[in-house]
Amino acid sequence: IAVARQRGIAEVKAPVIIFVDDDNVLADNYVETVLKISERCPFLNACGSGSILPEFEIEPASQITPLIPFLAIRNAKQIVWCNSISFTDATPVGAGLCIRKCVGEAYLEFAGTSTIEIGGLKGGSLEGHEDYEICCLACKNGYGMGVFPELEITHLIPSERVTEEYIRRLVESRTYSHFVFLYKW
Repeated sequence: IAVARQRGIAEVKAPVIIFVDDDNVLADNYVETVLKISERCPFLNACGSGSILPEFEIEPASQITPLIPFLAIRNAKQIVWCNSISFTDATPVGAGLCIRKCVGEAYLEFAGTSTIEIGGLKGGSLEGHEDYEICCLACKNGYGMGVFPELEITHLIPSERVTEEYIRRLVESRTYSHFVFLYKW
């Protein structure tokens, strides 16, 4: 996915880029809302959905329910933003991530020169963190990142993603990726 995002950034001519995964369904007004936020919040260079709601192929077992947020599910009640390099409630996830073209260009340069590579899924990893890299670059360049409840996404979740095995691998991948990510930054 990191390679696809980098190619998309290199090809796009628009001032704002929206990343959409194949298991995301954007609300009908998503693009319009992103453009309004972009105009209203010139201090943000990255934003994303505060409302990522699941649509499960099968209902998850009760022991899985507390871990559902690991599946990029979010239900923010208010706008949250920050301008510091950290993992916070203001950090957008890759699903529906919106960035200004200048951040995309900074990410392309960063990805080409970084000595520690974490951008993208590798092997059995379920976490790539190139979305976090992009958001941190927005902050590093003096701007902020945020999530907005009015940016709504439905996340289609197939049955294989609500198994105990998948969730365990996801939690392990995220823990390792966060360690590498924080070391890098």
